[in-house]
Amino acid sequence: LAETAIAKCPEDHKERATLSYILFSYHLKLGHNEDAYVAMMSNPDQCRRKDSLRQFLVTLFDRGELSELASYPYTDMIDEVESIIESRARSADLSVNNYYDFLYSFHVTRQNFRKAAQVMFERGHRLGTELCNLDGLKKQVQSYLSCINCLHLVNKKYQWLIKKLPTISASPKRSYDGEEKEQLKSLGFEVVELEQIRKQLVLSQARLKLTLTANANSQGCMPVSPGLTPAETVGFLTTANLYLLAVQICEEFNLPTVGIAEALATKAVRLSTAKAQEKSAAWQWLAENRPGGADIPSECAVTAAWNLLKHIVENEEKERETVLHRVVTTRLFTLGADLPPWLVAGYKKKDAAELIRLYHSQGKLEAASELAIEYLEAVMGKGGEYFGLESSLMANQRPAWVPWTVLDRLFLELADNVAIPALSTAMKRLEKTVDKYLNTVERVSRDMVARA
Repeated sequence: LAETAIAKCPEDHKERATLSYILFSYHLKLGHNEDAYVAMMSNPDQCRRKDSLRQFLVTLFDRGELSELASYPYTDMIDEVESIIESRARSADLSVNNYYDFLYSFHVTRQNFRKAAQVMFERGHRLGTELCNLDGLKKQVQSYLSCINCLHLVNKKYQWLIKKLPTISASPKRSYDGEEKEQLKSLGFEVVELEQIRKQLVLSQARLKLTLTANANSQGCMPVSPGLTPAETVGFLTTANLYLLAVQICEEFNLPTVGIAEALATKAVRLSTAKAQEKSAAWQWLAENRPGGADIPSECAVTAAWNLLKHIVENEEKERETVLHRVVTTRLFTLGADLPPWLVAGYKKKDAAELIRLYHSQGKLEAASELAIEYLEAVMGKGGEYFGLESSLMANQRPAWVPWTVLDRLFLELADNVAIPALSTAMKRLEKTVDKYLNTVERVSRDMVARA
């Protein structure tokens, strides 16, 4: 009947919009989606068309006919479609919200990758603050991955998104009847670049791994609540023995790795004296800390733990710094453990004087004396490669530095303990080496004067 009325009705008749809407409504109720779409698009009234579009989208969403919904061209109503779905997505519960997925596929189908990325970024950001559980973390990781993939498909000049900042309440105003009304003030927008999104992905992946590990080890519920900072995440990862993942977070967010190295050093020392059952159980967390995903080269859990510590210290220590070496050395001294050869060798190349001071401060005077003798010998040209010395004490080379203040303090300590035979012998050997060094300096000085 409605079709007959439309066929007889003139194009400019005032009831034509009503008849088109009636026709659309019945087709939609009967499941005639194609006919409903045609009736909707033929409605001359823009307001009625928009109302019909909203009803059309919601109905097909409720029926789960998403692929058919995305297949229609919508011609001049694309913006309205996006606006309606975005509004529904922002107001729906995220745990059962598939509006974002539809919008993503809708934009990808039309090769509008920046809008698809914007949709997934918004979804990931909301999941991190509104759906604080394991399922929410999984979806957040998937959202950021989809976002990054889409941004890689656009020109590098446009690999950025817009993030709307939250609103804040301004000072209260009063209406004409004296009642207070809330005043909201927008903080504006923020440009989010691809690198920032990638960092958020790394952080989300770390939190997901942390939660999965905690559940697998029956350690209770690890924190997945919003507002967990990168530094807090590193702390939890270290507690869960996920050391390499903690290092990755530190690299991404420019955080110090001192706490990680110190904790792993403690773990390695305690594992060395642990029972066989505890050593066997250690393979579970060692398997999660394989550098580059490679197999662990050692068959001993203790050796594997020390190798992991070596990997972190050697790779994360910055050029011309000794922070990690110093922290690990101090921790091992505190626990009464011996320094591994690789740690001593690395420390000697970076700062032998500091290592002598640490030996001295811990009362290891014999070891400090031996290291001082080795260093003086290296300065005189014997074994300089073990201390990272580029030159030795020669007339035609650069001057070499000797930590006399450190040696003076060591001499004073040795003199106070000369009654101990081992320390008396160490002091004599050190004095002999110093005399040899001074004689060499005098000879080289005369050679330099002669060459001048």
